[in-house]
Amino acid sequence: MDSDLKVKDVLENFYKAQAFPEDGSTAKWFQVSYGPLKVFYPNPKKRRDLIKYHDLTHILTGYKTTWTGEGEIAAWELASGFTAKHWAGYLYSPLTLIVGIFISPRRVYKAFRRGLGQKNIYKLTMSISEIEDMQWADFKSLMN
Repeated sequence: MDSDLKVKDVLENFYKAQAFPEDGSTAKWFQVSYGPLKVFYPNPKKRRDLIKYHDLTHILTGYKTTWTGEGEIAAWELASGFTAKHWAGYLYSPLTLIVGIFISPRRVYKAFRRGLGQKNIYKLTMSISEIEDMQWADFKSLMN
């Protein structure tokens, strides 16, 4: 990834590559695909507050946005922890973790082990807008 990019540029590129709507963190509804079936769910404020952190975690860890990848991310996030500010992660991640365990238990377990003791974006004291204004290389260094 180009180190001259800002975090917000990397995030925008991720959304384009995944064909995700750019308003994913502000839309009142979000879409989940189950094969050819597309289902819409409410997108409450607490989830909207977490989504950019979650998506940056995808980019940093390399876990995909497939059901297996979402299970891996959920395991990693639960192992590395959330703060009181991001308590809703403890509500959403277990639901995805359960799906991941059924699909790929070994990969989900490995992701959980990987997350133990790792730095987690949810624990940064900066706001998401402050993070987005950082250079990507500086952000990656901060997270390593």
